[in-house]
Amino acid sequence: MQFPKPVFQTVFAFLAMSLAFLTEAEAYYLKKITVVPVKNESGWTGEFDPGSLITDILIKKIEKSRLMVVSPGSGKGHGLNPGVNANEKFLKGTSQLILRARLLRFKPGKRPPPRPRLSFEKPEKPVVGKKLRALAQLKVELINGFTGKSFWSHDYVYRSLNGDLAMGETPASLDPLQGDFYRTAMGQVLDHTTNQILERVLTFANNQMLEGQIVALSEKESEQRVFMNIGRHNGVEVGDTFQVFRVSSEYRDPLNEEDLGYWYHKVGAIRIADVQPGFAVGVVRAGENFVQGHIVRAAKLNPFPYWKKKKRVKAVTRKERELQKAADREKAPFESPVREVPHFPNKVTQFNLLDIVHWTLAY
Repeated sequence: MQFPKPVFQTVFAFLAMSLAFLTEAEAYYLKKITVVPVKNESGWTGEFDPGSLITDILIKKIEKSRLMVVSPGSGKGHGLNPGVNANEKFLKGTSQLILRARLLRFKPGKRPPPRPRLSFEKPEKPVVGKKLRALAQLKVELINGFTGKSFWSHDYVYRSLNGDLAMGETPASLDPLQGDFYRTAMGQVLDHTTNQILERVLTFANNQMLEGQIVALSEKESEQRVFMNIGRHNGVEVGDTFQVFRVSSEYRDPLNEEDLGYWYHKVGAIRIADVQPGFAVGVVRAGENFVQGHIVRAAKLNPFPYWKKKKRVKAVTRKERELQKAADREKAPFESPVREVPHFPNKVTQFNLLDIVHWTLAY
């Protein structure tokens, strides 16, 4: 017996919808990051602060990607707790990652001032097609927010030779959400530089275990509960398991005094019992003597799936399209005079020993 095709499609759709409702969507762990205000060390003084502009671009792009959680303290202060001494084991009240940058060179490119003219001289017409140049250099560093140790540091130097506007020439040229910003040479440089920075940061963070800190402890019905500063926004769910670590001071190689990093001592494990947007509550399953400031680390990586970069398509006006079509029609058929030369393999004549002796005697 064969079912009609519409009936089969209806049953298949019903089963697919039921499976979608019954299957829980997998949550991916999103790391928390603090973007420190970019420090302007380029010596450039103008009508706007380039450090604040770059900081805003980084924060907006991270929030738009939805691949990390931006700390509310981003863009405010220097990111590290000033009350923590260098001898302490960890830095309290910070994010898992801290992004810090210094602006070393900033040359936005300006139009030359008009030459003073006499009253009887005609004003010069603006030069059409002359492009502006820009250059920027950023020193970027990614830091562990719990230990203060640097993961990596990199210099980014980019230039652009295709600017139609000078940055600050119009109010919209200072707004990354406006089209005039990308018509400036410096806007193109900052857009490309921040894209390169975030691609490296997101790739690195995606391969790291989710970490947080214990912020409070409580006893309830002879059961110790642990409060940590990561929650639903980071992808934490009820039932997840986290390991608890105590971080000791830097461990150095006794032979050459090389810094080998911090020592993580495992002191126990917790299981998440309640999740809120900004924090989670866990029940102790192993270990004891937990204190505020201990680091909690997810038992599984659970990375975000690989994302593909979308290629930007440049908008072309109708007039530009018509000009391009006219230019294509005017092109005469061209045939290259270069031809491929046929290659014949060298044929080596076979000689025997008697022929060689005969020719030698005859000679």
